[in-house]
Amino acid sequence: MTSTDTRVDGFFFLKRKFFGGCDLDRTNAKLRVRDELDHAFLFQKPCKFVIQKKAFGDLIIAGAAPPSIFVSDTLLNIFRDAKITGYEVVAADARIPLPHNPEKTKFWQLVVTGWGGSASPLSGIAEIDRNRFGNHKYTPCTNVKMILDPGQHDGSDLFLVWPLPTKVWVSSKLKTLLHTNGIKHFDLSPVESHRFERLDEDPIGFGPKPLACYLPPDRATEVGSKSGIDWFEHTKAPFPKS
Repeated sequence: MTSTDTRVDGFFFLKRKFFGGCDLDRTNAKLRVRDELDHAFLFQKPCKFVIQKKAFGDLIIAGAAPPSIFVSDTLLNIFRDAKITGYEVVAADARIPLPHNPEKTKFWQLVVTGWGGSASPLSGIAEIDRNRFGNHKYTPCTNVKMILDPGQHDGSDLFLVWPLPTKVWVSSKLKTLLHTNGIKHFDLSPVESHRFERLDEDPIGFGPKPLACYLPPDRATEVGSKSGIDWFEHTKAPFPKS
């Protein structure tokens, strides 16, 4: 297929390049949303993390799914100058056990606010019977190239798509910016090359928590209230019956 056959051409998933070198402090407590569920990305206090030499740089990614993303003051200013969109930053508490200039090692946690809407039905992703499987459980993706509905994407350089809100999408503009400025310690895989693992006997491909557990809660209400995904009673996916 050529690029005209895919809606995700030019978009990438952001993830850490290697494991080790950056550890989140065990005392970090996730933000509780409506006193019921933990937020996937936000913390009650500035997130504490320790950076070792091999992971030290302007972009720090800790964890896998979902990843916690941290940017230096230097990279944040690069983002602002280039008018990168789809994020906000909150204070972070970086611990750096190696010689460094404190004035040049201030870090922020980057929180994605961009919105790519709900996955296109052409991707094969569709909600399944709530009576059998619970609220907002979805079929697996059968055509990753058609996940994005361009009419729902707000144009942000960093964004999430429902119902796979642990995947951070990145635009080609941001990819180019990171490479041009020599930013290290991250990996960008083309969305169209991604494969979603699943069990053949399991009809559920996705069963996320409410959107308010992934976007800042006010932003989740703004983009998700009409479709009812900003908040709902969440239950774990049932174990597939033989």
